[in-house]
Amino acid sequence: MERLLHLHWDRLVQALRAMPDPDPTYLEFLQAGKTLLEHVRSQEFTNDDLWNLSTDAFRAAWRLLSDEEEDAATVQTQFQADEEAWSEFLAAVSRLPARCDPSLGEEFL
Repeated sequence: MERLLHLHWDRLVQALRAMPDPDPTYLEFLQAGKTLLEHVRSQEFTNDDLWNLSTDAFRAAWRLLSDEEEDAATVQTQFQADEEAWSEFLAAVSRLPARCDPSLGEEFL
């Protein structure tokens, strides 16, 4: 028995093209918060780190620790800062049951 699989990538590609590019200053803001959290967690907080602290770094660290933000850049940075959370997320995704998505493809017997 042969199967013919039709994949529809046009909607996915259009959605990706419509996404705005991330603001580089926003990514730097998140990186400052991530660095602060990593230094605090590892207890390697030097004088240089202290002088380089800013309100933005504290604000970004708070944002990474909170569950209120849902944008992709924040979520990605949260996973970079907490490898255990990333592992748990991958395990949870692997346990999800498979579902058909007719917007992506069709199968014909």
